[in-house]
Amino acid sequence: MQEKIVPLIRAIKTKEPAVAMAALNVLRQVGGIADAEFVAIDLLPVLWTMGLGPLLDLQQFQAFMDLIKSLSSRVESEQTKKLQVHHILLSTL
Repeated sequence: MQEKIVPLIRAIKTKEPAVAMAALNVLRQVGGIADAEFVAIDLLPVLWTMGLGPLLDLQQFQAFMDLIKSLSSRVESEQTKKLQVHHILLSTL
């Protein structure tokens, strides 16, 4: 699902705030189920691009920032855990 939805949203050319906010809601759902690597590599760049749209008002921009921060924290947490487990495994060898 995520591999089909994100490219469609990435292809949106309009900068209309209503379209950006609708896309934000879809990306929030995708971010909730996608793995951390997909979020970091594919989803966050789209969110940044759309969140910096010139027609967004402050509240709309902040909605993008809230999701960006939330997903970034999740990526950081999952990557940290993965590296800690990797370190523990290596130290037991």
